[in-house]
Amino acid sequence: MGAKECHLFWIICVIGLSLIATDGKLYKYGIEAGDTQITSFQLPSTLDLIPSIQYLGKSYNRIYISEYGVVGFHPEISFLTQEWRSNPEEGNYPFVAPYYFETARKTANVPGKIFYRNITGNGSTLHDLGEYLKTAVVGVAVKGFTPDLAVIVTWENVTDKQSSTNDCLDEDNNNICDKTNTFQLVLVAGQQQTFLIFNYHKMEVPVREFYQAGMNGGLNVGWKDVYCESNCISTPDFSMFPDIMASDIKGRFIYKVSDDVIIRGGCLPSDDGQLEVSPQYVSAFGGHIVDVSGVCVTNTSKVTCKFGAVDPVEAVYASSMFVRCLTPRLTARDLVTLMITVDDSTVLRKDIHAVLPFQSTQLDHIVLSPGWDKTDVQKLNLTWDYKVFSENPAATVDILLIGYRETETQMIFKILATLGANVKISDGGFEFNTSDHRCSVEDCKLFEQGMVEVRLNIKHWNPATKYGFVGSGVFPIGWHVVEYMKSTHGPDWSKVLCTNWYDRDRQEMAWLEELLDCPCTLDQALTDFGRWLTDGGCNIYNGSVCTYHIGAVHCVRSFRPSKSGAGNQCCYGPDGNVRYAADSFQGSTPDRGHDWGAPPYNKPGYVPSLSHWKHDVVTFYYCCLWVDYKYCDNYMDQRATRDCKNYQPPKTAIIYGDPHVRTFANFPYVVVGRGDYWLTKTADFQLQGRFDQINRTLVSTTALVGVVLQGTGSSKVEIQLAPSTYTSPRVLTILVDQQITWFNTLERSRQDLKGLTIINYESRAGKHDNFTIIMTNGIGVQVVAVNNLLHATVVVPQAYKNQTEGLLGTWSDIEMDGVRNRNGQLIPIQTSSTKHIYENLITSWSVNATERLFQYPAMENTGFAPLFLFPPLPISITLDEINELCGSEMSNSSCHYDYIATGSSDIANATLQAETWFKTVQGFQVPVETCGLLDVPRSIKNNYNYGIGSKINIDGCRKGYLTGEATSYTCTRKGNNTNVWEPEISAVCKAPTQPPPCPGGPTGAGSSPKITSLLAIFISICYLVL
Repeated sequence: MGAKECHLFWIICVIGLSLIATDGKLYKYGIEAGDTQITSFQLPSTLDLIPSIQYLGKSYNRIYISEYGVVGFHPEISFLTQEWRSNPEEGNYPFVAPYYFETARKTANVPGKIFYRNITGNGSTLHDLGEYLKTAVVGVAVKGFTPDLAVIVTWENVTDKQSSTNDCLDEDNNNICDKTNTFQLVLVAGQQQTFLIFNYHKMEVPVREFYQAGMNGGLNVGWKDVYCESNCISTPDFSMFPDIMASDIKGRFIYKVSDDVIIRGGCLPSDDGQLEVSPQYVSAFGGHIVDVSGVCVTNTSKVTCKFGAVDPVEAVYASSMFVRCLTPRLTARDLVTLMITVDDSTVLRKDIHAVLPFQSTQLDHIVLSPGWDKTDVQKLNLTWDYKVFSENPAATVDILLIGYRETETQMIFKILATLGANVKISDGGFEFNTSDHRCSVEDCKLFEQGMVEVRLNIKHWNPATKYGFVGSGVFPIGWHVVEYMKSTHGPDWSKVLCTNWYDRDRQEMAWLEELLDCPCTLDQALTDFGRWLTDGGCNIYNGSVCTYHIGAVHCVRSFRPSKSGAGNQCCYGPDGNVRYAADSFQGSTPDRGHDWGAPPYNKPGYVPSLSHWKHDVVTFYYCCLWVDYKYCDNYMDQRATRDCKNYQPPKTAIIYGDPHVRTFANFPYVVVGRGDYWLTKTADFQLQGRFDQINRTLVSTTALVGVVLQGTGSSKVEIQLAPSTYTSPRVLTILVDQQITWFNTLERSRQDLKGLTIINYESRAGKHDNFTIIMTNGIGVQVVAVNNLLHATVVVPQAYKNQTEGLLGTWSDIEMDGVRNRNGQLIPIQTSSTKHIYENLITSWSVNATERLFQYPAMENTGFAPLFLFPPLPISITLDEINELCGSEMSNSSCHYDYIATGSSDIANATLQAETWFKTVQGFQVPVETCGLLDVPRSIKNNYNYGIGSKINIDGCRKGYLTGEATSYTCTRKGNNTNVWEPEISAVCKAPTQPPPCPGGPTGAGSSPKITSLLAIFISICYLVL
């Protein structure tokens, strides 16, 4: 840094806290401190908590203090000879254990005392604890924390059973229990946040097998060790705990435990460990202030933070336990490695997520007035939310215009102008005259695009400051360069820039051949979710506000960029058909630079958003928007729509209800098994499903309750129903590489991981119940929680035809009568009984122990008997009720089955809806018979329906005049599955150097009051062009 100044605010906090400590480790305890002493060790002592506290995502209003070095959240606490990190089934309840050991029964000779104290109210102790934790755990000061209660439990001079043999007496009745442990647990909670402080004063008792220290979440939730975290493979040496510098005080370890993911507080005693970072999701345009906890530091330590490929930034000292770093502007997204260097030697790393600008709430905090993308605007203003910077009204900010450009080898940001300096942050806005901020000659030649930043002076940072600067989205800087451009190129300077770009861009067009063909219809685009994603700038879910594609209702972008960094964009009109750039200046246009960037990023042409603006957006302003579309044909020539005539739809399979399967070949059957099964697998993709009883009091029917998937070289993703006891609104739990991952904010809603992307769409982000996983190979998986069970949809592209196997079957045009089991035997579905399908197909695809992808094994299948026959009608339900919802059994047996089996009309209705939806999707996923674009550049057509049998007339030209033998064409089906326009296209729009005479001009002799409507249209077009 050379660590920048320590904030006085935090120094005071630490000093205040020391007033309640007995020494450097333990807080005051004992009878004189107001503690209660536990005198009976037979049962754990019960303590009611008001208010309740959060522990690993669940709420508790009672704890149980045990002699075994444990504070539990369940009354059954005992010492069991088992490793908790191995997730044993016996007695696996949630608890916190500063030292889990087999205690000695207390007698007159056996030493040891246990004290506890419950602290509530508005006293200084709670206040000091709250302020201390803001200095000890990343992100707490930013979020804010006021404790409601604290519980301090102290085990003083305790020993274990083996050390206290013969009541701690030797043959001469001398006390031999001279080696004891003294340690302490401090639990602090409030505002849905819970923290643990482990204090170790002395740990002299010999280390024995099964002695442990850590936090247990219960069965299938997991265990975390106090010191060695998840990397422990053996019992640690507890005797060293009092001397470990894991915070500002030796022997102290701190954790935040309110949420599913435990956050280590304090700092690392060595460079052996992982960074703790908050926030872990930042804008790729920079601005977030990130709290980083690595090794312990001092205010003279030199600490730098390096985000991905950009230059390191100097860290700011916050406390001895963490520093703060300002995220710079990045040239990458997805996982970005944050590297911390301390005193030029110690290096620690952690991957964080850099998200696209439109995926960051940062854009909510700055609003630009209309006109920033214009050339002739006189005044511009912006407003900001000053509270995201500082509550200090005297704090100041600078308003900066940042330019961006690319060379063949470099990506360059530059401050082009300081629009305002030392502006009071409390003003909340700023206005300026554009004439006061024209470009320098050199910058005018180089920069075409930029963004504006509101940057807080670092001297005004405080512990709660979230942003060092807030930036806008990208815009063309026409108002900044306009005077230079006019003086250099004349009043029609946009035409010059458009023509220059056109000539350059034409030199290399091979990138277009790398792109996917557009789906012909919007329905196809929406159901091909493994390859196409909604374009945030034009979509039906947000009202179809399409700035660059006026008249479109929805656009999609190809998910995977090409090798050259390009991407395709396809837009659809109100009729649901793809719109061609040849027919409209608002048509579908591919992108030389993918809007979302492209791996490996950090190189020209591959930078998220910025490369796209350079190659595809700024030029659209030159050729189209700034000149009322006068030269827009040039742009559309270079960004011609990828014709849909060769588009190949994917295929879909689904599992839903209790549980029903529709295979890729549309074979329906019921999975009556319980356990883990292969849903589908290919050479580079695996998907397993877990089936279990959703209500064990009902008949032996099962449902899909979890899925896990992985591609070759990708992250592993597990999705399961969240326990109903969780207090969060989360319905589904997502584990990425066995770590619980949240998608509950805008920044988290889309996460690009290794080999795949997971999306919880923004409109549903708070519910955490609807996820789409997209693999880089084009396979898509959607998992939705419906009535406490899962519906799973899998879509695979044509490349996987005849390649899939498992319960979802094979996509084949040949095998139309069954599904193959693991041994390759074809099991007929329509002519086989449920029992035969179960015994010969379903059981063969059971996942064995060596194949299992799930983190934890399924429950034992003990006592479960599959239901092969239609279940009997429950007494509480009438057949009339079922028929009213489902129709007749013949029309929808799945709905009938689920209503009877579960007794739930909601589940039955969801099954009905799922089947209806699946049938609709099947109708979409068939090739559209089309001749493709009727390619007569710059022509005007009477309609844009290019399907079989359609007839199109060429009515004229946008520019020039129409020539050719035929102007009317019909899309006709030919042999060999080919469709062609007939007659052969001969129409051409020509643009002569001298315009042809207009027929029957407004004052010409050929005028006639009985002119046909078509001729009238042509005349009006002709004069409009001239």
